[in-house]
Amino acid sequence: MNIHDIFLNAILSDAAYANNLKDDLKGPLLKAALENQMTPVLAEFISNEFTVIRHLESGDILGSGFDGTMWKNSKGKVYLSFQGTYGFKDFGADAGLAFSGVARKGPMPF
Repeated sequence: MNIHDIFLNAILSDAAYANNLKDDLKGPLLKAALENQMTPVLAEFISNEFTVIRHLESGDILGSGFDGTMWKNSKGKVYLSFQGTYGFKDFGADAGLAFSGVARKGPMPF
């Protein structure tokens, strides 16, 4: 992995937090969806170079808030980015980890 790949993964991870992402989104519609999340220059770069293949949202209020976006660049390479968890379910899980002491004990014994 080189610095260019790291940069692409970073901006696509940020883009995964944009509102109104949906399957097969590209071009000017993708740019419009990204403009409230990132700079216009980055939104334009992504909209010129990438298409949203698939976007999955789990729901921020009652779901886990975990979202995933699959992107394809103009050369056909596929990238996957994730949005972190959020919402009541995640808050409950985080509180359970904090109060049970598991988060302070180290790695989970899977």
